[in-house]
Parts: sequence; C-alpha cells; structure tokens
Amino acid sequence: FNAQRDRIHLEHKRDAFARCHALVFPSEFARDRTEAVYGISGRQVSVIPHALDSRFRVRPAAERVEGFRNDASEGRPYLLHVGSRYAHKNVDRLLEAFAAWEGRGDFRLLLAGGGALAPSESELVDRLGIADSVRVRKSLDDDALLLAYHGATAFVFPSLSEGFGFPVLE
Repeated sequence: FNAQRDRIHLEHKRDAFARCHALVFPSEFARDRTEAVYGISGRQVSVIPHALDSRFRVRPAAERVEGFRNDASEGRPYLLHVGSRYAHKNVDRLLEAFAAWEGRGDFRLLLAGGGALAPSESELVDRLGIADSVRVRKSLDDDALLLAYHGATAFVFPSLSEGFGFPVLE
C-alpha cells in the first residue's frame, strides 16, 4: 500500500470499520492482520470459517477428469495453481521455479482463475522460455474447478499471505 490510491483505500476501510457494530472474519489470521493494520482491537470481533461446497467432497467420474486434462493440458500431466495472481500470491516465483525445474518438460503449468496473463506476466513467461508449457484458464466454474483439482498431478499454492486460502480447502 504505497500509492496515494492505496492510502485512500486504507482510510475508507478504517472509516467503515469504525462504523461497524461487529466484525466477522473467515480466519484468525485475517482478524489478527486487520487488527494490526487498522487498530480495531477491543471491538466485537468473531471468526467464522468459510465452509466447503459439498460438490468438492465427491470424486468425479474418471472419464470427465480425463476429458478436462485432455482439453486443459493436451493430456499431459499438469501442476495446478488456482486463484488470482496479485503480488502476494507469489505466482512470479512459481513461474521461475517451474522454469528451473528439471522435470518441467513432461508437465504443463495450469493457472486457473485470475483472468488472462497481465503483460508483465506474459513477458516473464516468454523470458523464462516456458510459454509452450504454461496454460491459462481465465476462470472456471465449480464443476470445472473440481475436475481441474482431480486431474492435477500436484496443486501448488505459493502464496505469501492469505486471509483464508479457499483453494487449499477445496
């Protein structure tokens, strides 16, 4: 939060918190960080964790998972990252690690959610020489997301800071 726009955003949040009777957070981490940044201690604060949609507790049919894999990664095994690609999500470091990984030639890296690659991300992918291995799905509905999780060889979550971290729960 360095730019003037960000300072204004912080001030608006602080003002909003001051007008609230009570605050509810999805995790103790989110509560603690908010208390530290905005100085809201001593207020009525509750932590109520998010819940998982029941569809994420069911294994989809193997042919549906295989169909997703064929479509998303040309049938190749893939590593999956789910979510936005804001700086704290650490996706640049993930791209660098993937590029340096000796086994990457056999895999794809699937970035699900977060929209299209930003110009700086595209430049990084090109500079690292991994454009042929990185696949982007700008968004996935819950059914496709379930297939993506089940089709992945590994799920990667390089985030530096999370208020909750839904993909880990999913």
